This record gives sequence, structure tokens and C-alpha cells, in this order.
Amino acid sequence: MKVKFTILIIIWLLAIDAKSQLALIGEYNQLYTNVDGLNNFTSSFNDFWGNRLSEPYESYQSGDFTMPNFGIGGRISAANMLGFTMSLNMLYGKSQHSKTVTWSNNIQNELEHNLRDFRFNFSGGFILLKTIFLEGYLGSTFRKMGLNHYTIYPDGSKSLSQLYELNGQYSGTTVAFDYGVQAGIRVWRLYVYGRYTFPTKNFPPAKGLVTMSDDPRIGSVGTQFPQDYALYATDPAALAQKEVDTNDAYIKTDDYEGNRFSIGVEFWIGKMRGLKEKL
Repeated sequence: MKVKFTILIIIWLLAIDAKSQLALIGEYNQLYTNVDGLNNFTSSFNDFWGNRLSEPYESYQSGDFTMPNFGIGGRISAANMLGFTMSLNMLYGKSQHSKTVTWSNNIQNELEHNLRDFRFNFSGGFILLKTIFLEGYLGSTFRKMGLNHYTIYPDGSKSLSQLYELNGQYSGTTVAFDYGVQAGIRVWRLYVYGRYTFPTKNFPPAKGLVTMSDDPRIGSVGTQFPQDYALYATDPAALAQKEVDTNDAYIKTDDYEGNRFSIGVEFWIGKMRGLKEKL
């Protein structure tokens, strides 16, 4: 049955003389993440230390994280008055974001985020008037995350020393799936598009259990990054019990998932050959 279906698809593609094209791709992404956990940390840290801070942590905003993406892919399309298109591509992106708090002695702590994404994307839909593309989108993201807590001295040098117990390099890995819509316009060999996507919550199962854990070579073995700093500083056993009871005591990797707005461009390279020519 699968073989017959594949043959029918090939015959249909040949009948409409679909074109295949290799594409170089660049995107700019605005990530709308859940920052409640991070803001729980910054506000509790600021409250705990109070007037010993000359400049407290600023609050996080949902749109703080942006990410350029670059990659390569392929697209098949038949640009009739009412045509069709589908695309498969792979992209790599990196995002970095930092916030600092300053103590009354001019020493600072820095909270630095590093997000690295490997994304695999599929889109497909219709072409109107040979130039306007309307597509549905499905994608998967493999993300390696880093959350570093440094001490910065007045001379500008950074340290992960245990002068502050929280110092360390916290990390986590997650897999996420997204769905959404994409629309764009073709101009010559350029396809310019916009996309808005939504994450699939609680899939894969148990991904929300993955916490940001410190590297044992640098900090304390098994230390996880807290949401409630006051509880972390005064009663870490109670914080650990809160995690058991609520699964909401530490920063999780899926806290950084959220809706994504993307603006991108595909540059089609090589000769645009139809499938008939290739066969």
C-alpha cells in the first residue's frame, strides 16, 4: 500500500512538473519564553540581600531571548496560478543573554544564558498567483542550554569560584516540537517569509523534569538552580522537598520554551530543474 501511494505521489509531481531547489536559509527569531521561574529567582534574591545591593537584578521579559539561525534545505514547488510547495531544512542558532547584580563593594554577579538550537523544519502548503506562499509548519528542536553564574570583580575579571555558593555552570538538554503557520512571497530567487509557532506542551513526556544542574567539576555535585533564593540560602532541604511535592522549585529546561516569531529568507541556488528533467 505504501509503495502504491509513493508511486501516485511521483506521478502527480511529474504531471504538474514540480521544481526542486536547494536553498541557503537565514532567520531571525524572537522567542517568547516563560520567565516566571527566573523572575521568582531575581525578586527573591533582591529581597533577601536588600540594601547590600547597590544595583539589584532587573526583571526578565518574555521577549528577552532572540536568536539568529542559519542553515540549508530543499524545496519542491509547482508555481501555477494555484500551486503547491513543501520544504525540508536544518538550521543552527545561538542566543546569549546576561543580567547583572551589583553589591555595595562594587563586586557583581552575572547570570548568563547560552542557548544552542539544532532545528529540523518541515513546511507545506499552497502558492497563489505564482508568488504568494501560504504554508503550515512542523518542527523539532534539539536544544543545549547553559546558565552560568559568575562573580565579576572591579577589575573586570570573571570567576566561578565558590566565593558565592551559587556560582557555577548549569546546563540541560531538551527536545521540543513546534507547529504553526508560515507565509511569504517569492522575488526572483529569494523567498522572504514570516512564521509564528507554538510549542507542544508536555511532549516528549517528562521533559519538564529536566532541571538546570551544575557541573560537578566546578560547583557542588548535583546542585540545581533555584527559583526561591531565600529558601535555597536558608533551608535547602525544604527547597528539595518542595521540588518533590510540586516539581516547581528549580529552573527547568522547558521554562525556556514558548511561542516563536521568525522572519527569514531562502536563497535558491543552482538551476531550477523540474523533476521530469532529473528523471
